[in-house]
Amino acid sequence: LRAADGQPDLTFDGDGQAVVDLGGIDDPRAIALMPNGRILVVGDTGGNDLAVVALTPTGALDPTFNAGTGMFVRDVQGSDQGRAVALDANGRIVV
Repeated sequence: LRAADGQPDLTFDGDGQAVVDLGGIDDPRAIALMPNGRILVVGDTGGNDLAVVALTPTGALDPTFNAGTGMFVRDVQGSDQGRAVALDANGRIVV
């Protein structure tokens, strides 16, 4: 994240960036900001598994997402890629 002056926002994970290892060649593709300030990132693990990661406003994995793991990785079928994310009118995550 960047602060208003264009410099890295050091309140976000200490250096302005959050790194989450999902066990593959992780490829983020889209982000969405939730009303509670949480950040959703979707993509894939090198084209093999769908990945959804939830971060707190400070860049830590969100302990309230997916039974406390902060991430959801799933092999749906074949080459799974999350390319977009949105929240519907009821606050549900749509990938």
